[in-house]
Amino acid sequence: MRLLSFSNLKKTISPQLILLGEGILHSYSQLFFSDNRWFALLLMASTFVDPNAGMSGLIALIIALGTAQLMHMPTSGIRFGVYGYNSLLVGLVMGSWYSYSLHFWLLLGLISLFTLLLSVWINALLVKQRLPLLGLPFLIGTWTLMLAVRQFNSILVSDRGVFIFNELYATGGIHLVKLVKTLREFPLPIFLEVFLKSLGAIFFQYNILSGALIAIGILIYSRIAFLLSILGFFTGYFFYGWISNSMGDIHYSFIGFNFILSAIAMGGFFIVPSIRSFLLVLFITPIMVILLSALSYIFLQWQLPYILYPLILLYY
Repeated sequence: MRLLSFSNLKKTISPQLILLGEGILHSYSQLFFSDNRWFALLLMASTFVDPNAGMSGLIALIIALGTAQLMHMPTSGIRFGVYGYNSLLVGLVMGSWYSYSLHFWLLLGLISLFTLLLSVWINALLVKQRLPLLGLPFLIGTWTLMLAVRQFNSILVSDRGVFIFNELYATGGIHLVKLVKTLREFPLPIFLEVFLKSLGAIFFQYNILSGALIAIGILIYSRIAFLLSILGFFTGYFFYGWISNSMGDIHYSFIGFNFILSAIAMGGFFIVPSIRSFLLVLFITPIMVILLSALSYIFLQWQLPYILYPLILLYY
């Protein structure tokens, strides 16, 4: 029996489901300013290295895009993930930081809808100024979530990761334990290990495997973006170490993902890639280090994380 081709398969599925599927994939790749589906699949896979985070991120994304469809929001915003990726990130935050419960799922649905509405509203304002949405709704949504959760005794901080090998054994048995142990013991230079973990931190996956999947995806999708990610990260890495004489935030908080995303955005997306754009990354990244240090001091007074806002401020 002849197998259905992809085009024939699309004809058997309703347009609404096709739109939802495209929106889900593009929401992952939007974070790297891409609409490549294979790249998106690798990025999605990287989020499920931590299954709890991956699942809550995907569910938050489905809720947001499904609601956008029901409310007849612009099709382009749904299809290309513009209305979805901020809700995806908020869902990943919740799955990474908090424990599953009935209250968790209710809050996840509400915060994903809140972030969707922020995305639509802020995007409508910025389009008039010809400015991109970036991660502003995610920042507002995440900070709102973190401040609210302090008043909700039913939402508990997750203790996953404390007994990591017990959790791995329960998930995938001894083979998964051996795989993770092998990856952990693999002799990588510290700066390369931190680079991969910083890539994973973009999706709140603080491990080498997620970072490796993302790195492979970037390399396949765009060699220019891959070079920019390396240039941005290591410029920020060495400048931060030189000026602060400490690598704590780079090695343990993985703030280097800001350098990676900014380099790809500034050097290869908002500006046509060239020698000048690469030089721009060399000058912009140290400025980002200064912004990170200044803003982290301010926002940590309220115990709020410094995530993505240097890129937003630099561009706006």
